[in-house]
Amino acid sequence: MKNWDDFEKWFSNTNFPKNLESLREIPVLDNWINQIKQATAATTTNKNEHASKSNYQIREGKEVLEVTFQLPIGYEQEDILLFVREDFVKIEGLPDQHIELIKLPKLVKSKECKAKIEEDKLIIRLTKRPRPIKFYRHFITN
Repeated sequence: MKNWDDFEKWFSNTNFPKNLESLREIPVLDNWINQIKQATAATTTNKNEHASKSNYQIREGKEVLEVTFQLPIGYEQEDILLFVREDFVKIEGLPDQHIELIKLPKLVKSKECKAKIEEDKLIIRLTKRPRPIKFYRHFITN
């Protein structure tokens, strides 16, 4: 079926109802669609609730970023794992197998990091990546 006309010919030769409104009369299908709508609405609500509970704070200095993450109740210090990428911080080993992913506002040097726990807060100090100063010339081809 390369174009719409071929599809319409094929569709007219099938046993599908010509008016799809007749499908609404099937209660099982209608119930199923309503269940999907309710499930997606609940999922969207849960995501919004989780996003509104930000349990970290980012302070930005001239050369450093400091991320302060409030550790949840019941954490074990020896289970906490910290991973740093240029644009994200990932914290694993939290209760309930939760993983916290924090997007950083600026790029950082991922190999330079100091972290400590004070008063149930994980304080992560990261060095910002310097902005490139030099422009590089590139040639345009035809």
